[in-house]
Amino acid sequence: MSHLFCKIICTSILFVGGASISQNITSEVYLDDIPKQFKDQAALFPKFCVIKGSDSLRQIGLTFDDGPSHFSNKIIDILGKYHAKATFFWLGSNLSEHPEVVKRAIEEGHTMANHSWDHANLGNHSIKRFWKEQVKKTNTAFRKLTDHRVQYFRPPFGNISDRQIAFLKNKGIKTILWTFSSNDWDRTKNSCDQVTRTVMSKLQPGAIILFHDFDAEDNKDAGSNRNGMLMALDKILEEGTLLGFEFVSMEKLLSHDPNK
Repeated sequence: MSHLFCKIICTSILFVGGASISQNITSEVYLDDIPKQFKDQAALFPKFCVIKGSDSLRQIGLTFDDGPSHFSNKIIDILGKYHAKATFFWLGSNLSEHPEVVKRAIEEGHTMANHSWDHANLGNHSIKRFWKEQVKKTNTAFRKLTDHRVQYFRPPFGNISDRQIAFLKNKGIKTILWTFSSNDWDRTKNSCDQVTRTVMSKLQPGAIILFHDFDAEDNKDAGSNRNGMLMALDKILEEGTLLGFEFVSMEKLLSHDPNK
């Protein structure tokens, strides 16, 4: 199935109706998946609220939310198999429990980023509470483990106010949202085949893809078995590489973006 799926995707992207036409059609499909609020905020803060990278290079930004956890190590194993890099948006409350995961991810060239302290829905928080109890608190926890500078923030549920984005901008922190979700968190949509098809059908240059690296017992919505997500990730990296995509860190993804 794996190689057949690759051939189908290659055909649809590269040969049906010509490369540029077919890619534009696919691009419109996945851009329709981006919530209007994301698009509006990215337009309002073009350098500091990001929903995708450059269209001109075949680079993909894989992102993983809600760790670190023991499950993070399994993801890092698969990324290493394909020499792929990713960005991990981690919760401050989890950091002290998994210092070895943080160290390993940094040593292997992945990017650490802030996903709040405890996954609170932050959109209605005051600026003081948002900064002190969530963003700053998590950055402080990172500094206890590493000299790695945290320069990206992703709000839980993608919910963040314009005032909060502007505040982070003044702190030199970029808000990173996403182009589309893998649906790996949803037990009704997260089998290996479902996640693989969701991602491969929308794969386009510059896409920022949302995955999660929580342990199964920490999220009942995802179900008790997350092996399907790991198998899907392996397939996505294999097929994506064959299609000429490079899976890169957020720094590299944004380094070619004129709006970075």
